[in-house]
Amino acid sequence: MWKRLETSRPDVLIYRRGGTLALLIGLTLAGAGVALFVGSVINPWFWGFLLYPGAIICLILVSLGVHAMVRRSVTFDRSLGHATVSWRWLFRETSDTYTLATFDRVGWSHRHGHPPTYHICLQGPNAAALELFWFSSMDDARRLTNEIAAFLAIPAEHWDEALLHTAPKGHGPYEAPWFDRLIGRQPMHRVPDGRAKQLRYCQSFETILKAFSWVFLPVGLVFLGVALTAGPQQGPEYPVFLAVGSIFPLLALFFLTGRRGIIFDKESLCVIVWWGLLAPLLRQVHDLSAFRAVAVRRGVKTAGDYPVVRTAVVLRGHGELTVHDHRSKGEAESMAREIAAFLGWDLHRLEKEAPLTNG
Repeated sequence: MWKRLETSRPDVLIYRRGGTLALLIGLTLAGAGVALFVGSVINPWFWGFLLYPGAIICLILVSLGVHAMVRRSVTFDRSLGHATVSWRWLFRETSDTYTLATFDRVGWSHRHGHPPTYHICLQGPNAAALELFWFSSMDDARRLTNEIAAFLAIPAEHWDEALLHTAPKGHGPYEAPWFDRLIGRQPMHRVPDGRAKQLRYCQSFETILKAFSWVFLPVGLVFLGVALTAGPQQGPEYPVFLAVGSIFPLLALFFLTGRRGIIFDKESLCVIVWWGLLAPLLRQVHDLSAFRAVAVRRGVKTAGDYPVVRTAVVLRGHGELTVHDHRSKGEAESMAREIAAFLGWDLHRLEKEAPLTNG
């Protein structure tokens, strides 16, 4: 993880990844891999282990150790007008120096992968670019981009804000409306309730999972019936029948009755986010006294390896609380209007440029 280093010079900004702890971990992993290999060679009883699983484990440990021992740093020096990118492995060190005048802005972008990554680059005219860091979190990429832009006094370009302008309806292959209809994705919908002091919302699993559950349930019960009828006399198949007969009905029960929901309670002045089977089992309670308004905000986050646009319902006041991220702008606006009317709060207009948190 990249960390900003404290320095007494106000015209120098330094980021570093790796350190003494990472070096010790790397040496330990590499040493463990080599020791496992040597021990397997010396002891004839372990030769069979070394042929396949032992060799893989040795290579994994050594490669992880070598990777952990690599230390990288990026230094910005305004007095010299230089940016220095360096890396060090044990006693070998290499560095490259670039002129800051070549670049006139800093930005970050998304790259597909497992997991997706976000790369920060200095950019200039004539397609000049210098890649500095990469992160697995949009929040970290956004934060460091703002820090570097403020230090160098150059504009910051945020990839998620640009995506909102160029592709306001962008979605990954598993976020398209036709795919939602195919699997029967369920929205977070309002639940009618006779209590005037509460506003309730609930969301269940996709229809396709419920359909599979009706298959899992009888199959599991058949296996469970066979296991209980025959008993241990069934032989080595008994544990298999017992496991299948127990797991399949439990999965069916989970998908058929699993719910998550949101409860606004005007009397106790709190909002409850819950998960459970038909009824709440796990709860998160947030105090509403710190908030005074409801807002709707569009932003970009990642689902799998793909960027997707979400519309969030947000409570505002002394801080912010995200109530729910919606795929549909209409669903988010409808929920925001209902919450504002129920609590008697102000409703803020849609914000297009504000980013959502990564998730």
